[in-house]
Amino acid sequence: MSLRWESPGTVRALTLARSLDAVLKVEQNALGT
Repeated sequence: MSLRWESPGTVRALTLARSLDAVLKVEQNALGT
């Protein structure tokens, strides 16, 4: 999957979204929900 056609802003947004999703999953696991 190539991201060359993606704008830097879009790539950054996707990266931030993935990071936030990972953090939420870790917090949910810590809470045992």
